[in-house]
Amino acid sequence: MSEPSPPPALAPQQAAAPVARVRGTRKYAILLIVLLAGCPAGNHLYARSQNPLPPTVDELKAHRESEKRTAGAHELATDGDNDHKIDETLARLFDRN
Repeated sequence: MSEPSPPPALAPQQAAAPVARVRGTRKYAILLIVLLAGCPAGNHLYARSQNPLPPTVDELKAHRESEKRTAGAHELATDGDNDHKIDETLARLFDRN
């Protein structure tokens, strides 16, 4: 028996290509989320600072003033029995007899 021969020489293995690992992906994702939420919020706050809210209106005071202004018009539109004068005009208009 002959001596065992050494195994054939294997071709030198090429080094595996380095796996490109993306570093900081989580940081960029968080930064993107902050920017996407922060830009509209900043725009809103800027627009609000440039256009202040109008002063509040006292609605009851405005209603009372309106009542005082229109009180005279109501008296002109009613007759003695507190019925509206316009009723006579409408009766004449729609009386087709």
